[in-house]
Amino acid sequence: MALLGTADIIDRSWEVVRRNLGQFLPIVAVFLVPSIAGTVAFEMLRGQNLGLGQWQEPIIGIAIYVPLVALSIIQTIALTRAVAAGITGEPIPPLGALVAQAVPLIVPVFFTSFTLGVLLLAGFIVLVVPMVVMAVWFAFVLQAIVLDRASWIGAFGASKSLVAGRFWPVFWRLAAPYLFWLLVTWVLTALIVFLLNGAAGSFTVRVAENAPLWLTIAAGIATDSVGALMAPFFLAVTTLLYLNLKAESGPRA
Repeated sequence: MALLGTADIIDRSWEVVRRNLGQFLPIVAVFLVPSIAGTVAFEMLRGQNLGLGQWQEPIIGIAIYVPLVALSIIQTIALTRAVAAGITGEPIPPLGALVAQAVPLIVPVFFTSFTLGVLLLAGFIVLVVPMVVMAVWFAFVLQAIVLDRASWIGAFGASKSLVAGRFWPVFWRLAAPYLFWLLVTWVLTALIVFLLNGAAGSFTVRVAENAPLWLTIAAGIATDSVGALMAPFFLAVTTLLYLNLKAESGPRA
């Protein structure tokens, strides 16, 4: 099987999300609803001028956002499984089953994400090129864990083995679709913030630091919502290429 082209990946990622949007939305809501609630609570506390001490505001922020990290991991795992099923044409499990399957994978996915973040940061500090190389080598660690039950350490080797010998074809097939969906995300977010600012009397795409509380909260909700709704597209890109590389590699995968 030949590797999918970049246009094919963009087109298929759109089709997967379009066909299964009704089943993806409840998974997105697992993180989006608490995220919106956390954003509103934190901004309201900041806007009340409660005279919080130097350490109190960060502690409140941590208390609000740390649980959201766990929910974000659960959502990512569940959404990855759902997207993979949508790609292969298998029935997408109900939300409860997806969440139950995701919970045991929270720790390995967290350690993998943390390790990858450290590696990318180190690569950036040393030189940008190593960061880009590792980003491509290890682009499929999530799929290796979630779809093929690789260990969090083994996922790095599994991902790199799929990229071996075809770094630049994989790089382009990841970069172009990601840039496309990032542009869509930015345009949607900027448009919503532009309209919200317009309602406050200033048509700009950035929220001022001294903006009214309602505008800060509304912009935060808009940003969270667009990001959450676009997540299936990005996961579809990586999962499509992961499955494509495995099929093309044959026994080597």
